[in-house]
Amino acid sequence: MCRIFKFLAAIINRGLINHKFLLTVAGVLLTVGLMAAIPDSTRSESDQSAVIEQVAPGNYKIAEISPFPRGVMGMAVNDDGVLFFSDTYSRLDASSAVYALAPPYSGDPVPTGITGRSVAGLMWHEEKLYVAFLNRNEIIIYDSELEFLESRVVDSPWGFATDGENVFVYTYYGQIGLITNNRVNVFTESLQYPLDMEFSGNESLWITEASQPDSLGRLLEVGFRGEVKRDYAQGIKYPFGLQQYKNGNLYVTDKESGVIYVVPPEGNTAIVTDEYASPICITVDHLGRLVVNCDHNGGMLLVIKVPQ
Repeated sequence: MCRIFKFLAAIINRGLINHKFLLTVAGVLLTVGLMAAIPDSTRSESDQSAVIEQVAPGNYKIAEISPFPRGVMGMAVNDDGVLFFSDTYSRLDASSAVYALAPPYSGDPVPTGITGRSVAGLMWHEEKLYVAFLNRNEIIIYDSELEFLESRVVDSPWGFATDGENVFVYTYYGQIGLITNNRVNVFTESLQYPLDMEFSGNESLWITEASQPDSLGRLLEVGFRGEVKRDYAQGIKYPFGLQQYKNGNLYVTDKESGVIYVVPPEGNTAIVTDEYASPICITVDHLGRLVVNCDHNGGMLLVIKVPQ
């Protein structure tokens, strides 16, 4: 218990939460216990996560951190390396929440106090946390201390992407819109169940679309007017998470096949690893490592060091 309070004190010093929020969390700890506040997770009797190091083909070094909550829907890392995640993937239209986990991610997740029905995608941008509330038809923007700043009405928001300056939201029903000072300006409605989106740096977007009963999912490069520039059909059955890396490589999770792919700007797609069941979200942390959640062995977090 003392170790947890030290962790809370550390993230207060970083400006992650305020003292009012600490008192709320302390009440949870003293009554039901921190782990009881995290639904659908599988924790061992010890509160210390196991960390196992692996080396994948291509010299990717993978740290396996378990247990980790299953069904994580959105992930984002702030400038201090703190990982934020929502627990909605397998629990749509149910009460869900956002949690914080300080690096090296082997400790205990802390409830942030952000809750709702079907909390979906998350993104940090310019010290603001953007949160999509899928079934509330709303996005909310919080400051660095997780205090409410403003909100926008959006039909079924799913997640966010940024071109470095502007923030865009994409919806479950295939819209993409630019978030402005007082509204969301939709500029395309032609997608089908987009799951993730990244800017390519080439006046286009990378988008994953959900698989359907009669078709595989798709990895698309889409222009700003909604036109499909490239349908990247190379055997990816259920492309889900996307992360554009600083060297131009695109990393893609295949939820159905259990594969994490790397797609270079020019060249053939390669497999980073195929050892983990149901990889879902993928993001990058403050050290340039890929962070992936998966349902492997009841829930696991992968921290992947990318070869230089």
